[in-house]
Amino acid sequence: MTEINNEVLAVLVIAAMAISLAGTFTTLTLVTEPEMITGFAAHTGLTNVSIPRYGDITLNVALVNFNDIATGQSNSTSDYDPHPFVLENNGSTFVNVTVGADALWVYGGFPATTYQVNASDDNETGTLSGTDGYAASFFNMPASGGNLIQCMNYSDTTDAMNVHISITVPGGETSGYKESTVTFTGSDALQGNCGE
Repeated sequence: MTEINNEVLAVLVIAAMAISLAGTFTTLTLVTEPEMITGFAAHTGLTNVSIPRYGDITLNVALVNFNDIATGQSNSTSDYDPHPFVLENNGSTFVNVTVGADALWVYGGFPATTYQVNASDDNETGTLSGTDGYAASFFNMPASGGNLIQCMNYSDTTDAMNVHISITVPGGETSGYKESTVTFTGSDALQGNCGE
């Protein structure tokens, strides 16, 4: 085998470099718009999400304890002694809320003026949408289905309302512990009905 001298080796290296440069130049000039890596995203995309409508009401204050009250005496949560129920809408839609309870007293009938309920938005103002409303005046606690709140908001800063209770111990009521279970029922206020 014969040895290649330095002059032949230099000519071969220069020829290889010339061929490489010519190929690069030809490739770059024949391509109309070279795709270059720039680190910049040149295309856009779309993200889509659907949030289902659901109602979710909770009681943040779920016990109203009037303690000892004499026959014929009255008390209400309007003065926050005791504290009223605090109802919150944790859902993703406006809700209508109804209220009902079982009888608190043995005597005096039910429903009656001796056991009443109302709602107020003094917990978080703006809890209601538009001109929709709530039962701001006390009304007799019903056994079920009493309209209490319409279009209760679900936004975190405006989604809670106070529900006040007013009681008067009827004459002739027996002594001892009295209890009534109050049930709040929330339903979808239907989109478009609440001024949203």
